Amino acid sequence: MLPSRRVLAARMLRAAWLPALILLILWYLLLTCYVMGTSPTFWTLGLLSILFEPGYFAMLARAVGFSPSTLGLAYLLLPVLGTLVSLALLPVSVHRVATMDPRAHLTEEDFQRCLARRAAAPLMIPPLAAIVLVTVLALTPLSPHWQSLSAGVLAALSAGLLWCLLAWLAMRGRLSATQLLEVPSPAAQLGIWDRSTRTVPAAERAQRLAVLVTQDRRHLPPVPARLEPGPAELLVHAARSLRWIAGAALYWVAPVALPLSWIIFTVQDLVVVIHRLTSTQTFTVARAEQPWQVFAFGVPLLLVLVGLVALTPHLAMLLAAGTRDAVTDERTYPTWEERAARNPWEVRVVNLTGVLVSLQALLITAVYTVLLLAAGAMSTVGWVWAAVDVLLLVPLLGLGASWAMRRRLRDVLYGPAGRYVRRRTPFLLVAPEGGIAPLRHVAPAGPARHASHADPYRAADAEAISQGILPDFGAAADEESPREDPHRIPDTETGLHRHDPPR
Repeated sequence: MLPSRRVLAARMLRAAWLPALILLILWYLLLTCYVMGTSPTFWTLGLLSILFEPGYFAMLARAVGFSPSTLGLAYLLLPVLGTLVSLALLPVSVHRVATMDPRAHLTEEDFQRCLARRAAAPLMIPPLAAIVLVTVLALTPLSPHWQSLSAGVLAALSAGLLWCLLAWLAMRGRLSATQLLEVPSPAAQLGIWDRSTRTVPAAERAQRLAVLVTQDRRHLPPVPARLEPGPAELLVHAARSLRWIAGAALYWVAPVALPLSWIIFTVQDLVVVIHRLTSTQTFTVARAEQPWQVFAFGVPLLLVLVGLVALTPHLAMLLAAGTRDAVTDERTYPTWEERAARNPWEVRVVNLTGVLVSLQALLITAVYTVLLLAAGAMSTVGWVWAAVDVLLLVPLLGLGASWAMRRRLRDVLYGPAGRYVRRRTPFLLVAPEGGIAPLRHVAPAGPARHASHADPYRAADAEAISQGILPDFGAAADEESPREDPHRIPDTETGLHRHDPPR
């Protein structure tokens, strides 16, 4: 797609000014969260007092463990240094993008989304590492300012993670395929082709459409043997399930949980500080400490929930065995409505996954509440969190799990789609390491290579796709079909005797 990685690196460097600005703002916000985390209410009241007595700032900073000079130097240097460290990882982003194979993605939209994630992810490593570091230090005597995970610290962590999530989304929009590769978005490409191909024959229109999307050959339900995996394969399925459900939680749960967490812990800190001020009549730092049972019970139960969620899709598939015979079409249709009308087994698995995940989260919440009550550590904040979990977070987690399985159930069972089918895009790589010239003597690429292979099946499939009919691949992807190499990629839908030479 690009002549070399140098071209990709140059384009990414030119496009990095906005991500750099986003990162600089993010580091300033994270530093502010760290400073305010010592006691949000104390800082707010103190800063209001500075309006009437400017010299009060030095006393305020020392009261929470900061010196004015150190604080000023931190605001002057740390965000800039943090931004430079993040930008130093741009070569990692270049490598992750350059090694992508566009053919391995079923749709052009999926390819471009994956490209944006790969480009932006390395830049978020330093901010997230800083959050993890200060959190771990807060649990040890080494932290100079955060002595424990008090309400103020937890509010600061919630705000910091929320800012990271927003920065991640903003950078993905900037480091997109349209910016780095200078290609139109899938919607724009489809619109261009719709306008420019009105007089083009149906077969040619279908061939152009096949560049944007290809048929998924990972049929559901799978052969019975795949639903009875060994321990090693079951762990692989569980890891895939956890990956996609956790990714869905970033969109379904985190945007609600993080702001609510910041509000709840900030209010808790406010109540404790105001109570301390009214009872002692002295303006001193007061922290809303959390009972040790909150973490001693909460962390193990959270790990148990993670394990249960990872195994839930496999359990749902076993429970949906009764609907296998009701499936009328095992092929993968592009929309969920089309798949749901023909494949009740898939519908059953998706719905059961959401319901089971919600029930598991509800059970863990109930057990956690009972343990805190038994230990005498259940506070008003604990009851607020229990209500938030039951009314908001648990249903959202179940909806997110169902949404993830609608899109990624085949990934859980089979692995990436690129193992079974390749999209008919003329590009084999985003950008070669040494440029295109050294590769020209290896094998011809692009449309010329495909033009030398006259294939009657492709013409038939193109005509069928143009009429809205998806080709029937039968059991070509099942394990019961004989094949020489289970990992090879067929070049056509039915001609399993030929496959691409290794690149």
